[in-house]
Amino acid sequence: MTMKVESNGVAGIVWSGSGLLGLKWAEGCQPFCPFRRDFTVWRWESQVAHAFHAAGGNCLDTAHLYGDGDNERVVGQWTNERGLRDEIVILGKGAHNSQDRKRVTPYDILSDLHDSLARFKVDSIDLYLLHKDDPEKPVGPIVETLHAAKEAGQIDAYGGSNWSAERVQEANRYAAANGLTPFVASSPISASPSR
Repeated sequence: MTMKVESNGVAGIVWSGSGLLGLKWAEGCQPFCPFRRDFTVWRWESQVAHAFHAAGGNCLDTAHLYGDGDNERVVGQWTNERGLRDEIVILGKGAHNSQDRKRVTPYDILSDLHDSLARFKVDSIDLYLLHKDDPEKPVGPIVETLHAAKEAGQIDAYGGSNWSAERVQEANRYAAANGLTPFVASSPISASPSR
């Protein structure tokens, strides 16, 4: 995995494996939610996504919980209808806590992952991040679950969103000690109270 930051400040990610993948510019898709309820909204979202792609953007940042999954459906429909799957990097997130409980468990990770794959109508997600962390849970089962999903071809790479640097390092030490794939990305903890 090679990470670089281009001179204009936009992050670029390149890694090799089954191929070369580049992240030029990412767009958050949380607003892409109510398309199923209103075709006019879907048409607007499609136009926004098209303009983003035409301007050189190639990564769509989604999450299992945004709009009860509608953002993933929008991205899946848009990329599939236009035949852009090989050009668009899908960044998916799952295992966010609910109002009822913490959800960073092997069961919830896989449940969210399978939901997301179905919503996108794809076999694999390019970069899958765990949306939250639960520091009370040992990293071993978490890393093992993500590694197994990668080995099964369901995700190409994985990491954490809203994970501390210490927890990412702990996960990567576990991966190294057990011959597993490490986290390759981290979206740091936000200071925003809404997260």
